[in-house]
Amino acid sequence: LLHAPAPPPAVIVSAGSASAEVSATLLALSDLAAQIGGHTTVEDLAVALGWRIRQTIPCDLLVFYLRDRVSDDLVAVHASGTDGDVVKGLRLRTGEGLSGWVALNRTTIMNSSGALDLADRRRLMSATLDSALATPLLARDHVVGVLTLYGTARDAFTSEHQQVVEFAARQSGPALERALSFEQDRMASLFDAETGLPNEKYLERVLASAAYVGKADGPKPGILLLVDVQRGTGIDPDGGAALAPRPADVLLRLAATAR
Repeated sequence: LLHAPAPPPAVIVSAGSASAEVSATLLALSDLAAQIGGHTTVEDLAVALGWRIRQTIPCDLLVFYLRDRVSDDLVAVHASGTDGDVVKGLRLRTGEGLSGWVALNRTTIMNSSGALDLADRRRLMSATLDSALATPLLARDHVVGVLTLYGTARDAFTSEHQQVVEFAARQSGPALERALSFEQDRMASLFDAETGLPNEKYLERVLASAAYVGKADGPKPGILLLVDVQRGTGIDPDGGAALAPRPADVLLRLAATAR
């Protein structure tokens, strides 16, 4: 069964000063999500949110799964902690594993086996994840993804941990959705809407990146080709208008010339 018996009640803090520290961390997390959610990448936002959450809830691994809008799979877009590099990029179908079940049912699960999510990657892990705390990430009443914390100890999480992670998820869901939109808008601005080819803004980014790498690693030889595609002289049999050469044809000719 996915649901494990609830552990005995335990508190994340035991003193007033510690409670104030947790409250301050959660307030900072809320402010962070509100301020930068629509102005940064998903990875940068996940790093910042994950760091705040791990300050409050001890765990061995924290993963943000986001729903792929095309396939509807959950994709581990960020993983911090033990074996994070093994888990990052993991795909789960809706309903698959512990986190997939949480996405499907929109219900938090606490202290079920984290191994339920790992499938074939389980053998690559350096430690067994015996506990997990997973909660859905929602925005405007639809599932954006799942936030899952894993622990190597059994019954690693408490009811207070659950309250904290659910609060964090309420802040993170809308912020991550805005970050996704930010990334999509930024990518759209780098390509020509008609041809789908990279535009001047894309070229500026590539040159800036090359200049940065050149400063760090030293200059490297390269070739820059600028192609201005003009209208061709052919006649469209349907409309009679002059045809522009297809971008793919131009690139093939350039490739043949470069050889």
